[in-house]
Amino acid sequence: MSRISILNLKSYRHLKTSLRSYWALGFVFLPAVLFAFLNLFKSQMAGLLMSLFPPTAGEGFVYYTDLMELAAFEILWIGFFFLLAGALIAYTRPSLVDNVFTISGRKKSGLALAFILMLFLFVVLVTAQNTLERFANSSDEYAYLFQADLLSKGRLWEPAHDLPDFFYVNNLVANDGILLSPFLPGWPLFLSAAQGMGVPPVYVNPVLGLLAL
Repeated sequence: MSRISILNLKSYRHLKTSLRSYWALGFVFLPAVLFAFLNLFKSQMAGLLMSLFPPTAGEGFVYYTDLMELAAFEILWIGFFFLLAGALIAYTRPSLVDNVFTISGRKKSGLALAFILMLFLFVVLVTAQNTLERFANSSDEYAYLFQADLLSKGRLWEPAHDLPDFFYVNNLVANDGILLSPFLPGWPLFLSAAQGMGVPPVYVNPVLGLLAL
């Protein structure tokens, strides 16, 4: 009984050949080149961005250089994922793909998938617990946690302090005697639901990532 694979041998070899071509390698090397460029000319690019998008209150040149660093590393990660995807496609045997559709292959694939998922969850939780120390390391994250805490109490804002300028927090808005977060309530709703169930917010994103995988 013949089995039908999602990749026949002819198309598979063609795909491997195309992945080794120069234009495909560009998806890997171009992010690396952009990463190096943004790091070498970080100050100049930050100045250009600052002139195009003038800073608001509380923002300065350091803010724009941080944006350049963030953009550089995001681009580098994109290149890494292109490289990983290309390696998986180019160096995976067609027989491995066929085994997924057999009973024994599905069992082995299920065990391998379960191992990968548990490993992913373990690495993320250890990173959140030990490396990041369960700390909201940006004003965005702090605003999300603040809004989630309000939503878990059935509130949309807190009374602002009488001297708001002395207690200014980036990404929190104090206006007309109230203090609130300017972000949409989607992500804070997930966090507030976790708080209502007694689950620390730091575990919400890893669990959602596990479900997505």
